[in-house]
Amino acid sequence: LLVLDVESEFKGRPETADDVCRRISEALGAEYPLYFSSFAIARYHRSFPFEEFRRQCAGAAPQVYWNAFRWPLESALAETYEDYAALGIPAEQLFPVAGLYQEGFIRYPEADDVREFITQAAALGSSGVSFWSYEHMSAEMWQAVGSAAMAEPEEVAMSSQEFQQVSQSLGELSSRVDRLEADVRNLQTADGAPAPIPVPVPQPRTYTVQPGDTLSGIAGRLGLGDWHRLYEANAGVIGGNPDLIYPGQVLVVP
Repeated sequence: LLVLDVESEFKGRPETADDVCRRISEALGAEYPLYFSSFAIARYHRSFPFEEFRRQCAGAAPQVYWNAFRWPLESALAETYEDYAALGIPAEQLFPVAGLYQEGFIRYPEADDVREFITQAAALGSSGVSFWSYEHMSAEMWQAVGSAAMAEPEEVAMSSQEFQQVSQSLGELSSRVDRLEADVRNLQTADGAPAPIPVPVPQPRTYTVQPGDTLSGIAGRLGLGDWHRLYEANAGVIGGNPDLIYPGQVLVVP
């Protein structure tokens, strides 16, 4: 399967989301499923086109980075499954992704929480999990994952004929991917003229929380007028209580 990493660049752009999924599906073929990986707590990202990706994809890999949210693991998982169920995506179509990385104020989660994440995801109905990202995982994180890995299905021997069929299918798929990449490079407008070069999306403004800061104070200094917009844009970082922010947190300025 192919997992699409789709986040803020698709907010407010349902037609683009639909078009991207449709083009990829047409190029790869109906037998090659698509999944999408995006925001875990959907209620805080209402402008994201979840419906378009739900309709076009076989499932989702929500990014349940509770260590970045500064949420308890149980709360992050519970709200993720609740929000995705409300979107019409059942637990058996979810492969939640844990944030096993360390960056800035974000620290690795506790090893016990990593093991509990795998256990709880299975109990909630998922048949697998993933992590962001394998190359960033410490030895402790690898050990935590290895000690709680979900049971693997019984291995079935493959005949030489089946192996040849799989190899042929992979070769055909590789050719379709190559053609898709070529099509993307040579996209043209409807009148045959070369497509305009995409304008780079400007990087969002950010603000690093200082000791003594409050959301209302930050919003006032930045000319936002109301701290609620600032909280909504950073709920995944701040967590469920807007009164609790910490020095070093990097907030996106809406």
